[in-house]
Amino acid sequence: MLNLNNPIYSYIYEKVTIENVIKFFILYFFVLWISLLVWVYKDITNRTDNFFYQFISILIILIFTPIFWILIYLIIRPWKTLLEKYYEEIEFNLDDLSKVIEEKFKDCKTKK
Repeated sequence: MLNLNNPIYSYIYEKVTIENVIKFFILYFFVLWISLLVWVYKDITNRTDNFFYQFISILIILIFTPIFWILIYLIIRPWKTLLEKYYEEIEFNLDDLSKVIEEKFKDCKTKK
């Protein structure tokens, strides 16, 4: 059993009411909402340079409740970040460059 003679237990017993629990969950919901907004902002700016797309993504989370709309955002966001696209482009260009260098090298060998 709970010993209410202990000052810590009695303080907790007095302060933990239904009203305080509801306040805590409301506060938790808004903290989660704000953190989700920050995450969406950072994520969408890493994935696209399109201002309209960034604005719409943030607005969706800001206006509507995040529980449902975060799923929508995860579906519509670009699959790759800008950095991943950049590295793929570099890799593709390096492949092309290596082919050109190889051809030039062969041409050089045949001219000798």
